[in-house]
Amino acid sequence: MPQSITIREAVERDIEGIIPVWKQFIKLHADLDPREVKIPHAEEIFRTLLRERLTGKDTGVLVAVAENEIAGFILIKIEKDDPVFPDPVFGFVEIIAVSEKGRRHGIGEILYQKALNWFKERGASSIRLFIVPKNIQASSFWKKMGFSPYLELLYKKIE
Repeated sequence: MPQSITIREAVERDIEGIIPVWKQFIKLHADLDPREVKIPHAEEIFRTLLRERLTGKDTGVLVAVAENEIAGFILIKIEKDDPVFPDPVFGFVEIIAVSEKGRRHGIGEILYQKALNWFKERGASSIRLFIVPKNIQASSFWKKMGFSPYLELLYKKIE
């Protein structure tokens, strides 16, 4: 795959290149857990979300560019917790996705390192994220990056 990978902040014109990687991400998660199946108009909604994240004060979108195409992206934001907790300002990874072609080339790790710097520059003292429990690759990746379980998210559909 890529001989050189460039990580940079995304711009509006990157949205078209992000969408195919996002679609792969969605399909992977839908295969792992049926609750992750996308809703009608999901792509349109995600495009709107990307535009918001590109212009938000405490939000960011970083892209990995390899061979003139987007090989991965990470959506990040700064969150604030109640001040009674030890990490009242923390970074949150909403999505990290690498294209099928780009996997196993260190792109995820490079995206994470750039996101880590982005969080530090904004005063975050920790990072949080969610993973689908059946996503063994994601679990292994985040453990390799030094993450450990913190909270457990439970789910129940209201009928």
